[in-house]
Amino acid sequence: MLEKFEVFVKKNRLFNRKTKLLLALSGGEDSVCLFHILRELGYNFSVAHCNFKLRGKESDDDEKFVRKLASKYKIEALFQSFDTKAFGKVHGLNTQESARFLRYQWFDELINEHGFKFVLTAHHIEDNAETMLINLSRATGISGLHGIPIVNGNVCRPLLGTEKQDIVEFLKANGYKYRTDSSNLKDDYLRNKIRHNVIPQLKKIDQHIAKSFYESAHKILEYENMAKWLSDNVWQNIIEINDATVWIKYSELKKIPSEVLPVFLYECLKSYGFNRSQSDAMCHFEQIQTGFILESANYQIIGERHAFLLKNKTHQTELSCIIKEVPAILTFGDSKVELLKIKPSEVDFSQLNCLYFDLKMIQYPLTIREWKKGDKMRPLGMKGFKKISDMLTDKKVPHYSRKQQYVISDTVGELIALLPNTVSDVHKVRQESIEVLRFRLI
Repeated sequence: MLEKFEVFVKKNRLFNRKTKLLLALSGGEDSVCLFHILRELGYNFSVAHCNFKLRGKESDDDEKFVRKLASKYKIEALFQSFDTKAFGKVHGLNTQESARFLRYQWFDELINEHGFKFVLTAHHIEDNAETMLINLSRATGISGLHGIPIVNGNVCRPLLGTEKQDIVEFLKANGYKYRTDSSNLKDDYLRNKIRHNVIPQLKKIDQHIAKSFYESAHKILEYENMAKWLSDNVWQNIIEINDATVWIKYSELKKIPSEVLPVFLYECLKSYGFNRSQSDAMCHFEQIQTGFILESANYQIIGERHAFLLKNKTHQTELSCIIKEVPAILTFGDSKVELLKIKPSEVDFSQLNCLYFDLKMIQYPLTIREWKKGDKMRPLGMKGFKKISDMLTDKKVPHYSRKQQYVISDTVGELIALLPNTVSDVHKVRQESIEVLRFRLI
């Protein structure tokens, strides 16, 4: 057992005898086995025990057992108690989720405080088989079929290559005592149902079936890593990055086989928080209308005419500005607005960022604001109204920047302009205009 452990640690380059380790010690047979292996081989470790207060006296007796075991061998021990059920009620988590969150949050605190490199947990080959079966039943895909990783961040599982029977025989041969968690004997959780009912039936077919699961998980992980490497390289070749935005051209997506495209898009976009149903919707890019939007917690994907645009979500404060009189110079966002009365002879339509209005048609106060769905205006040369959304489409304004388009409305709410260069036909400068209002963005 000790020799196999050493081989596994060295083969996977996990740690050495100088590495500062923290063992999660529940008092059960698996973690007690790992405790004695580390101790007998002379590794540098401390232990951490969580009392979740879920089994009354039994939980307290587990803690007493760990205290006595650590004290007997002079191993540093750290203890923490949690009101797990109360935490779950407050945060809307079930008991297992609450215990997991509280446990690993405390472990992270201990790592930061004491400088441990790894938290060691005593997961073994059968645990890995159970996890693979659970994930298979939940259709988690390839990422669920690679099982439990040996190392995941600061969590390390050095018994993952060990079969349960080896653990039992090691404890029995050396007379090492351990505690039995009564909740593990019940079928209250899916994992326990698989452990008590499914795994034993599989072992009737092959006593070492869990080891076969472990070897398969390793091969699946190899293929997963290869697929990720290939997809990352293809992704870099089909995208264009411009001003912190990513353009995914439809013409490039056409080059990817249709049977590969759904999983390719999902693998490339899941790190941005998008789910499989969202990435599947993108596969129909040739039928997608301009303005199509998908959102994750922090990102947006917007369908433009020839590409998808992937960008950070912007949480901007809505801008507005009230103009009560002229002349005036007001601040609007990062710009300044200058309003000035001028003569018709001073109008210069070639001047950039300037709009001109017939002053007698203006009803104060004016408001500069973001355009809203349903906004209409009478564009130059038209007698009827036209939606601002249609005007933006005519101007070929990309959907991702439409939120930042602004209009000017008068006191009765009629739109007199679409910034930066479109004036309402009702408010335009005419030959008979006596005074002109010049609006200029500085």
